[in-house]
Amino acid sequence: MLYPSLCIHVGRVDQEREIRSLNAVNDNYPKYILSMDRPPYNDFEGIRQIYIP
Repeated sequence: MLYPSLCIHVGRVDQEREIRSLNAVNDNYPKYILSMDRPPYNDFEGIRQIYIP
């Protein structure tokens, strides 16, 4: 199982919303935010943000 969240551009508000919704899922499967932004950090509370060109 995999939990992806797809966003074109992730601003601070969008990022917090995506992290909050993914953290609401209580299991140990990987969770990812896929975006066209290059984040300064790619791990937020165990949720990875991945750049897609």
